[in-house]
Order: sequence, then C-alpha cells, then structure tokens
Amino acid sequence: MRSKGQITIYIFLGLLIFFVVGIGVYFIMDIGKDKIKTEKIDSDILPIKTFVDECIKKASIESAYKLGLRGGYYKLPEEFLDTGYVNLPHYYYKNINLMPSKEIIEEELDKYINTELNKCINFSIFEEQGFSIFTDAKKTKSSILNNKVIIDLNFPLTIKKENVVHQISHFSYELPIRLGHIYDISKELIDKIVKEPYYIDLTFLLSRDLDLSVIHHDSCTDIYVILDNYSKNIIADDYLFLFATKIDEKYCKFGINETFGSNISETSIENNQPILGLINYSIAYINKNFEYKVTASDLDNDKLFFIDDTDLFNIHPLLGTIQFTPKTGQEGLYQINVTVVDINGGFDSQWFYLEIK
Repeated sequence: MRSKGQITIYIFLGLLIFFVVGIGVYFIMDIGKDKIKTEKIDSDILPIKTFVDECIKKASIESAYKLGLRGGYYKLPEEFLDTGYVNLPHYYYKNINLMPSKEIIEEELDKYINTELNKCINFSIFEEQGFSIFTDAKKTKSSILNNKVIIDLNFPLTIKKENVVHQISHFSYELPIRLGHIYDISKELIDKIVKEPYYIDLTFLLSRDLDLSVIHHDSCTDIYVILDNYSKNIIADDYLFLFATKIDEKYCKFGINETFGSNISETSIENNQPILGLINYSIAYINKNFEYKVTASDLDNDKLFFIDDTDLFNIHPLLGTIQFTPKTGQEGLYQINVTVVDINGGFDSQWFYLEIK
C-alpha cells in the first residue's frame, strides 16, 4: 500500500510532465510573434497562389507547343535540318537512330517551362499591396504519360504581411496533350525506318489515331508531321509535332523511285501555297501588353502553322497570335519575319516593322 508521500510525488511528476509538454507545444506552435502556416492556403494569399498557378499553366501550354515544333528539343542536337522556315532534329540520320529518349524530352520540356516561368512570374503587384515575398530556386519536373503531361513545380515561397508568415512550395498542372502516345507512335515509326530506310509504310501511317503526314523535303530527306486532334487545349484545337529523317546520299542521289521504286508509290499532287495576310506596321509600348493576330489562307484548306525569327516574342504556331509585354531596354524599330507553312511543305514569308516605345 502506497503512502500519502508517494502519491504526492506521483501527482507532482505528472504535473511536471504535463507542464513540460505544454511548454514544448507552445513553443512549437508560437515561434516568436510570427505565425508560420505551411501549404494550407489561406484566403489572404490565395491570389498569389492563383497567380503562380496561372503562370505554370501558361508556361506549360506555350512550352509544349514550342517543344512539338522542334521535335522534343529545347536546344537542337548537332544533326538537324534547316528548312529555311523551321529547324528540326533528325530522328534518323544516315543509318543512325538519333531519336531522343522520353526522359530527354521531359528534361527539354523542363527547360522551356523554366524559361517561360521567368517571363511570367513577377510579384511586384502583390508587393505594392504590402506583401513581402521571398523566393527560392525553382525546380520543374515533367512526366510524360500516354494521354497527358504532368508538370510539378517546386517553388518555395515565403510570404509575409504584417506579423504573419505563409510558406507554400508545391504547384502543378496537367497538360491534356497525348505526348506519350505521340512519342510511342514516333518511336514505332523510327524503328520501322531503321529496318527499312527506303520504304514508307503507308499502311502504318494511315492506321494510327493520329494524322501522320510526310513532306518530302528533298530526295534524301523527309519531314514527318504529326497532328493530334485528341490533344485538346484551351488555346488550340490540335497538337503539332515535327521531326526529320535523312537516308544516306549514296542511295538517294539518283532518286528513291529509281532505285527502290517497287517499295514506294508516289502520286503527284499539286499543292497551292498558303498566303499570308498583310502584316501592318505596329507600335508596342513598354510595360503594356501587345497583341496582334497574323492571318493566312490556303486554297487547299491545309493545316497551317506559323513561325517567327525574333527573340522578342513567340508567335503561336497554330493560331498566329502575337502576345507579349515589351520591357525597358527594348525600345527601337525591329524588322521581323513571319512565315506560314502548310502541311505539304508550301510556305509564304513576310517582313513587317514593329516599333517599341
């Protein structure tokens, strides 16, 4: 049987433990006077979270379309085709399979997205509202799946206003683009070319749920154009993916039909060149959004895509829209070339002047 003294000691120890735990919990929950809240987004910083979400969405969409126009590359490899209106990687070059892995394309997409994010993210409007925003290094990770691309962005933000500090870091967006499916079909096509470089399997081209077309650039070089109308997006109907192949000159210098005529059947079809509408002299102003839509027509109703030669902006490849905000230091008069290309290789180019004030 315990004595009253023992019971008193037990009670004292219990109170002491409760007191110590309580002090620990207090210091964990209240570090100084700043209350730190992580990941759970409070309403007062929701506009900042929404702003970054919109930036990653815009950056992902723009980056994916630029990626498609360069065959999955941010920086083209050593062997590429200069068509005069667009540069494309060779997926097959003189008996060598040069097709990039899916992991390489994911890394190239990350580079595009980081570049576009740097253009988009500017917290000055929130700082004017009294927020202090501290950023850490961004890390983008793209994952190409069969029917979508998942973009994960780790971008640590510390947001402070008055005596409250918020911390958020994870952002993501899912691109409704079947880039994994497009990659698999492209790989299957290149594998066939590796086995039979001088034979175009028309049955394969026509049997897939993608619009696969071949532009004969010259007797040795083909451009493969993939249009996917299942990859829907808010800014365009179809997703465009391009790459080139080149066979050894010794087999094509006399013409493919002459040497391997039994394997390839070609029909001569006259292609009407697309025509650009007149692009007017335009004026853009520093720190103000500039928008312009380039138009084009094609008698054959071929699918068209647009290309520019300037670092000021990137014309939308399918819509022909130009949208950007000039920055201080970009004042001046610029001569810019815009080219429209149809699915059969026909094209039209035009120069126009853009003045930035």
